[in-house]
Amino acid sequence: MGNKRRVLEKSGIVTALSDLRGVFKERRLSFDEKWMCHALVNSLRSSDPKRKVGCIIVSLDNKRTISQGYNGDEPGGSNKRKSLETGESGFLHAEENALIMSDGTDQSDKKLYTTLSPCYTCAQRIVLNSTIKEVIYLESYDELALKLLKKNGIRVRKW
Repeated sequence: MGNKRRVLEKSGIVTALSDLRGVFKERRLSFDEKWMCHALVNSLRSSDPKRKVGCIIVSLDNKRTISQGYNGDEPGGSNKRKSLETGESGFLHAEENALIMSDGTDQSDKKLYTTLSPCYTCAQRIVLNSTIKEVIYLESYDELALKLLKKNGIRVRKW
């Protein structure tokens, strides 16, 4: 573990996270802060040079992590972006990865945190999932997708 820690320290991740402990010395993180931080850390796994997106799906009561994802290729893929055009990366989206990796038999209500609001296709997949009751996003991407979610009774919030 010592060697891995040195690599993390060189990259600044451990230092940055450790510094946050000082910021939150007087209070606990809210669940929104906790889950969005997880989504942000997940985004760091993306190999996309243009836009790194992370996502996490949690139980509505905040007690369980259900699934997580980031934008990138399938396992064993090249991890090379197909195009720098918006919407043409060729990568699986973070929400898509998280939905694929979640247990389809779990019918409990859930929340989805993402660093970038879903595209229209991912919004359709979230609606089809039917157990995602709320989507919380950090940065806006597709207003039509957000309207689709709202129209289907899914609460949407910018964080």
